[in-house]
Amino acid sequence: MEHRVEMMVQEPDLMVREENLRRTLVESAQSGDLEGFLVVVGRVVSDVNMVPPVVAKRLVSVVQTAVMWMEKDTQLTIGQEVLNILQQRGANFEVQANAIRERLAVIHEERQNWSQAAAFYSTISPELGNRGDPTEDDIDRLLRIAFLYLNSDDVDGAEQFLMRAKSYVKVEVNRDYRICQARVQEAKKAFSNAAQQFYSLTTDVQGPTKLYSADPLQWLARAVICAILGKFAMRKLGRILQSRSLDDELNRHIFPHLYRRSYFSAPAGEQRSKMLSKLYQDERCRGLEFFKVLERVHSQKLLKKEHIEVLSERVKLLDIKSEETQQVLDLATTEHNLLAVSVLYTSIKLQSLAELLNISPQTAEAAVADMICERRLAGKINQVEGLLELSKGREKEALHRGDVRFEKICQAADSCCEQLVSKYPQFMPS
Repeated sequence: MEHRVEMMVQEPDLMVREENLRRTLVESAQSGDLEGFLVVVGRVVSDVNMVPPVVAKRLVSVVQTAVMWMEKDTQLTIGQEVLNILQQRGANFEVQANAIRERLAVIHEERQNWSQAAAFYSTISPELGNRGDPTEDDIDRLLRIAFLYLNSDDVDGAEQFLMRAKSYVKVEVNRDYRICQARVQEAKKAFSNAAQQFYSLTTDVQGPTKLYSADPLQWLARAVICAILGKFAMRKLGRILQSRSLDDELNRHIFPHLYRRSYFSAPAGEQRSKMLSKLYQDERCRGLEFFKVLERVHSQKLLKKEHIEVLSERVKLLDIKSEETQQVLDLATTEHNLLAVSVLYTSIKLQSLAELLNISPQTAEAAVADMICERRLAGKINQVEGLLELSKGREKEALHRGDVRFEKICQAADSCCEQLVSKYPQFMPS
């Protein structure tokens, strides 16, 4: 084939030379002579003297079309080889190279090779508009790359391309961006933020979606699950250990239960409680299969085995790494049940607590210790007697804060009335 190609490029007539090369490209592609096909492509791209840029661009367009007609497996191998050859003069054949990259990305996406698809999409050069701004297709591609990285459990990659799209996207109207952002928050285990973002998608259904389903109930179900897990938003273990003044080896002896787990729970906040209340009052949630679980969490009742099994099936659908799914669920249900127990009991044996929650006494003690240290549970552990003593101090403190706020509101109202009366004495009650 190399000798034959050499004869073609020596043809003095440029039009005949181009036609011979074009016919050879088509015939070798159709006959399956892929090695010969690549030889012709290499000569067309590299021999600038015998194949002028204008002719080379037309022939590379023929190459692009020929690759598109090949079998998908062949496209993946030959397409990559062609891209490697085109890199020699990348700027001259950018349009054709982008088309091949997009085709290879689509094939990988169809086969659920998410990271490979994202890699090919990310190498496509942007089609800048007249003012140098990215086009709508460029923005859609950035969001698709983020979507693909999320599917491959690469949260950092997804967030990187989401941030690139953020400067171009009108967040309030692009639903794909908002859904992708909610999924990133979910994957980072910022469940309270994810729940709010998913719920906003169910109330604001404006704008088309190209990557995701527009069904509000799908995002409502996701919002409920994230809200249930919202109290248990995870933070990296290193943050708490960095705040300790002791060295690392001493930490391992004093806080062994922290080292056994990769994440720990963040304090429960009003944000999560308000979100749960809002979802519980939403009539649409009553049609969800796990509404009873939402009801029990909202009412601070114990989650039983059947409720945890229902949650387990739903949590598997979230953007959490598969190896962390059970860990997140166990932590969430255990700590919820501990809070439910704190409402019912003033003291309880650790052994009885473990049996009630269907966990080991060591796990129960470690979880209680974490929650007390993080001030999410009022009480103390009597290790000599194996007893957990719970106090109601936090409820009294909350009531006191509420009384102080109410008193300030009343004082402000009295001050307003005095100022009104001093300025308009005719309104003074007789």
